Amino acid sequence: MVAGGTLATFLVAGAASLFMAWAIGAGSSGSTPFAPAVGANAISVMRAGFFVGLLGLAGAVLQGANVTEAVGRELILNVTLSPTAAVVALKICLMPALVWAVFSALAVDPATFTASVVMLGTPTAVSTFVFANELGGDREFASLNVFVTTLASVATLFVLITLVS
Repeated sequence: MVAGGTLATFLVAGAASLFMAWAIGAGSSGSTPFAPAVGANAISVMRAGFFVGLLGLAGAVLQGANVTEAVGRELILNVTLSPTAAVVALKICLMPALVWAVFSALAVDPATFTASVVMLGTPTAVSTFVFANELGGDREFASLNVFVTTLASVATLFVLITLVS
């Protein structure tokens, strides 16, 4: 059985995820999976943002550890990355590069492009440690990832801001 505090923390985290999708992610609900439905007025932008948040939360809960493990072992042939190096590679390098490519193809306005690329190049949020601590996760791993991505982002954010300016 799940402890009451753990369940409450999970519910608060889920609600926060959905709120973030509503407040921030609703703008990206026009992205590939929901673009036709939003464009055809079959689903509202806010409802699409809700689904983006819900699916993002489900993916993080169900597959987050597997993604980190796969990136660490199987992304580059004959190269094994530590889990922390895999997180840094995904968070600080791959995410901004992916957004750069996608938003360049979509021809979004310059302000959205700049904000999105820089935002996704920021370090792992401190709330990661809080959630790991409250939900019985790997506190040391979360703490190390917050620290290393913060340290790495000192250089990478400078480069990203210079490139998008």
